[in-house]
Amino acid sequence: MWQLARHATAAEDAKDYEKALKFYRTMALAAPKRPIGPRKGCDMLIKLGRTLEAEEPCRAVLPREEVNVHDFRRWLKLVAREATKVPREVLDYAREAIAHLYDQPGGEI
Repeated sequence: MWQLARHATAAEDAKDYEKALKFYRTMALAAPKRPIGPRKGCDMLIKLGRTLEAEEPCRAVLPREEVNVHDFRRWLKLVAREATKVPREVLDYAREAIAHLYDQPGGEI
């Protein structure tokens, strides 16, 4: 896993976000309970200007351990940016995500 992270970081530092995205997607598959793969994958998609595609990995971070307020805020900004009216299921999911944050150590908002 550390080798994937090293390659991803090197690609990101070189501003090769497409290559970094591939490494972060692989990390997400290799460690499905950890938030780093989808979190960084989301960041790369945003940097690539692919905000519609970024919504899924950004949302995938929210129910995982080690989620933080920044993760939630980033996902909600993406949803709000792309929708003129936020769908009911998104609002329900947002409520669940907030509840999950409160359950985490140091998860107060």
